[in-house]
Amino acid sequence: MKSLQLPARQPLRPRSLLNRRADGSEARLRRLQGAIEAGVADRDDPALKDRIAGLKAMRDRAKVVPMRMHCLPTLPPLSRRIDP
Repeated sequence: MKSLQLPARQPLRPRSLLNRRADGSEARLRRLQGAIEAGVADRDDPALKDRIAGLKAMRDRAKVVPMRMHCLPTLPPLSRRIDP
């Protein structure tokens, strides 16, 4: 019997991980919005409001960090000792 060989998984880069997290948060927000519009979830529920605020914060953080990473200068490694 021949064994099944799966393709090697590429390690996730921090930026792609953050993009995946932002996309996941966005999808959850859309599902909650749909539930509210369908009348399944109550808009005035405090737990729902907390969940929405948490998802928005997670989405916003995941979108801002890659921009900050892009703006950071690439610094050479500290190989020399700096004397005061």
